[in-house]
Amino acid sequence: MSDNENPKPYDAVLGDQNPVPEGAAVLGGIQGVKLRLNHQNPEVRIAGLYQALNYGEPGLDLVLKALEDESPQVQIKAHSLLIPLSEQKVKQALHEFNPYNLKLEAIETVTVNLCGEIIQRQEHLAKYFNQPVELVDWCSAAKFCAWLSKIIGKKYRLPSEAEWEYACRAGTTTPFHYGETITSELANYFAHTISYADEPKGESRGKTTPVGQFPPNAFGLYDMHGNVWEWCQDNWHENYRRAPKDGSSWNTKAWNFIFGSPFRRVVRSGSWFSLADWCRCTQRFSHDDEFELIPSLTNDRYYIKSNIGFRVVCEIF
Repeated sequence: MSDNENPKPYDAVLGDQNPVPEGAAVLGGIQGVKLRLNHQNPEVRIAGLYQALNYGEPGLDLVLKALEDESPQVQIKAHSLLIPLSEQKVKQALHEFNPYNLKLEAIETVTVNLCGEIIQRQEHLAKYFNQPVELVDWCSAAKFCAWLSKIIGKKYRLPSEAEWEYACRAGTTTPFHYGETITSELANYFAHTISYADEPKGESRGKTTPVGQFPPNAFGLYDMHGNVWEWCQDNWHENYRRAPKDGSSWNTKAWNFIFGSPFRRVVRSGSWFSLADWCRCTQRFSHDDEFELIPSLTNDRYYIKSNIGFRVVCEIF
């Protein structure tokens, strides 16, 4: 047998300290790894991934193949093991990695000056499958994420406030991801009254608009400014003192002395009824996590008295 066929100290057959997953084969060498990677139990296949990289090029090829495994958990684990590697075929595979069959779309982003004039256009490729909704309170949005996670088998949740701003900015440092200001040609907001900078006053549409009507940011995300406010996971805090530094949500229910409730949540982005200033990347507001439902004056239906929606985060690592 070649050296790659012989058992190694890290093989379960030699009695190493690593526990053997239930139902796993104990055959040593790369043949044992192949048996594990063909096992019906995803946990056994994941255990095989850890051992595969000990077998040089043949083992690396097995991990690369696992990027196409039927189990997303196996795919993600293979991806995490490959990230530190520098081989060109690994870099290419990671670039093409698409575990959730996201759509790939060519998009054009624009940058404007203080007058709202387009000064730069750039082409990007973006993967996407999400879009915001409206008239949903925080509790309902959180329940939807829990339901979606159960149905799809992947982790869905609301974004943290830090994640939301990162996604909105898409690498920019200007007040809006479009640049120094926005116009009603770029976003859906209350544009006919007060300008943000030197841009002309525009059209206030008085309602939400379909996703995709305005240019996206460099991440391929639409309507990060205006259209509907968007819930974040975080409880409301007046400032960022003692906030998490890793981008996670800040969920301490500190009493809010201005609004008088510990159950307010952060909303971002502004809406079709917001002035431009309220649509900035950094602008933040708060709202009760549950809406009061009030009867319509024109019929027997009930409606939510706010123009707040949400978009979801799908955890893939």
